[in-house]
Amino acid sequence: MKIKQLGLVLLLGLLLVACAGTPQQPEQPTALHVLRPASQSPIFGQPLPRLERTITNANAVQHLYVAALALPVVDQGKTYNCPVDLGVVYQLDFLAGSSMLQHMDVQASGCGWVHLSATDARWTTAAFTRLLANTIGIPSLFPAPPQLTQQYEFTEQDSGRTVTYTVTSRFGISLNQQKYPKKNMQISCTPPGTLGSVSNLPYVAPPLYAVRYEAVQPGLCTIKNGTFLLTVRIISLNE
Repeated sequence: MKIKQLGLVLLLGLLLVACAGTPQQPEQPTALHVLRPASQSPIFGQPLPRLERTITNANAVQHLYVAALALPVVDQGKTYNCPVDLGVVYQLDFLAGSSMLQHMDVQASGCGWVHLSATDARWTTAAFTRLLANTIGIPSLFPAPPQLTQQYEFTEQDSGRTVTYTVTSRFGISLNQQKYPKKNMQISCTPPGTLGSVSNLPYVAPPLYAVRYEAVQPGLCTIKNGTFLLTVRIISLNE
């Protein structure tokens, strides 16, 4: 009888040791709330709108979470030369059920750090930014530069078009004086001074006349004369 009792005690002890030695798995998120506040200044001449989404695909959320925690740690005691920070930040809330598991701030410009806390920052990678964009369901974290217009001379056949140039670009318009009198040319820009007139004009045979403009600063302009309308967007690729 004593032998059986001793065997039961040993078995119970082994079970307790086995249970105590089993490591607990870290809690995993089941959902992700994403907020990108609207940009305070234009990005490539356009405001970046507010974006807010909740992702409930647990597998995708957990994949992103593990990838974020595996990013290399930033030594914040060093000085880094980073591109200009335009303030585009994705605020990530990883949720376990309805409880907050981890908050992260992801910079889409500047140094491109992922901030897990005030003292813990990680370097992003191209693979991680692609994964984050795919998880959110957007093409990229930062908007791509718009397609620049390659045409620089316009006539009445181009009426109704919208063109995009960078600062310092020049373009010209030739119109018929009888149909579109030069005195009726109207230019409206936001902000004012986006376009400047160029005095060095090419020769065009009457009754045509030419006007030419230079992009001075980022903005949006409309050039009107009767039924003729050209919308001009000026951007800075250094924004």
